[in-house]
Amino acid sequence: MKNNYFSEVLLARALAFKHAPVNDSIIDIAIEQSQLPQMKQVCAKLSEGLSDEIDSVCGVLDISKRKFIEMALMNAISEFNQVADEYDIFEPHTPKEDSKDA
Repeated sequence: MKNNYFSEVLLARALAFKHAPVNDSIIDIAIEQSQLPQMKQVCAKLSEGLSDEIDSVCGVLDISKRKFIEMALMNAISEFNQVADEYDIFEPHTPKEDSKDA
């Protein structure tokens, strides 16, 4: 029988090491002080329950809401792009070139 505790600790430590150098609080401070002009504000009204869940998850993961939402949006865009490619969703909306033989 596999020792799940060891596997979980190993995975947790490996991922903690992988992401340790990132200091999101410095980035958040720079953003708040407008030191990163290429940043853009994105706002959305969310239900109180969803907002509370985001706060809770960010607290457990010890990451900022900005980083969490940024990762979630990047993941959603990536997933959309995969679906768009797999099902060639833009094909019906792309003008077709006439192939005329001379």
